[in-house]
Amino acid sequence: MLTVLVYNIQNKNTFLDANTYKISKVIDEQNVLLKNI
Repeated sequence: MLTVLVYNIQNKNTFLDANTYKISKVIDEQNVLLKNI
């Protein structure tokens, strides 16, 4: 039971990391676009 809980927490963390990465990537791309203006 505890193993399943830990596994779920790790999955949530991975999911959050992926979302954070996507958001920061979008922000980086917008910054690049602003610099090119």
